[in-house]
Amino acid sequence: MSQVRVLSVDSVVPIKRISSDLISWTQKDETELASYNSNLDILYQEIERYQTAEELNNSNNPPPDNDDDNQGGLDWLDDNKEKGEKGERLALAYLENNYKQVRSVSHIASKGYDIEVLCEKTNTILGFEIKTSVTENKFFITYNELGKANRMKDNYFLFFIYFQEDKNESYAYIIQNPLQELQIDFLKLTEPIQTDKATVIPSQFRISMDLEYLEKLDKKYL
Repeated sequence: MSQVRVLSVDSVVPIKRISSDLISWTQKDETELASYNSNLDILYQEIERYQTAEELNNSNNPPPDNDDDNQGGLDWLDDNKEKGEKGERLALAYLENNYKQVRSVSHIASKGYDIEVLCEKTNTILGFEIKTSVTENKFFITYNELGKANRMKDNYFLFFIYFQEDKNESYAYIIQNPLQELQIDFLKLTEPIQTDKATVIPSQFRISMDLEYLEKLDKKYL
């Protein structure tokens, strides 16, 4: 396992500041330009396993369990992967209709979101995390995604897409600053659990949104 981080020079090199009455050394907070953490790949694989198990329990059309070569299960997994990719394409198309500069960054694990948007009015970067599900209110989220939401505040959006299979339609809810909106305490949620013999660090979570809350939101058909 390895972790590599690239920081801007002025975030790691102390800078001498001189005034008429004070000479001091200061150091800025780290500014991360890029990073790679091989643990993330394994973490995301584990999350996918958990999500697959959850979808198996909740799906209206679970994979067959009597297929000797497991082809039915493989086809089911491919179908769910295709739904996720379709959800991101739908979200990308929707955002491109509302913003001029939009790009997919789902291949960059350290981003903590799937689509990046430049808001020209405020000249700020907006991050959209896409969650696609066949259940109308449940999704999985990682520590990395929650952490980025905690840092970006109002510039972070949850783009939740529900595929309603019985009607062959999909719609979405876009939730700005999801930690605040869903009343999630990031520090409390991710606090390590210490026992006499081990330390448990929460790293992945399943969120079930209240259905009455969702009914009050603006539903966007895709």
